[in-house]
Amino acid sequence: MKGKALPVVITSGNRCAEHNAKVGGAPKSKHTLGIAVDFMIPEVEPSEIFDHLNGVFPDQYGLILYPGWVHFDVRAEKYRG
Repeated sequence: MKGKALPVVITSGNRCAEHNAKVGGAPKSKHTLGIAVDFMIPEVEPSEIFDHLNGVFPDQYGLILYPGWVHFDVRAEKYRG
């Protein structure tokens, strides 16, 4: 992911419980705690972002790969989805 600077597009951040339920979020979503973000980087495949973050933080945080974006959170334990 080296080269020109690209924007990070946040598709979801902090959510109240009501909004989280409306968008189909997990009942105990880290978004409702304000410790999660879903994002994408135009021109970069989500799998490439996931692999990069997994390499930087191999034993920390929550990281989930979705078809169009990546979920990242700063939970205390490691989680991969």
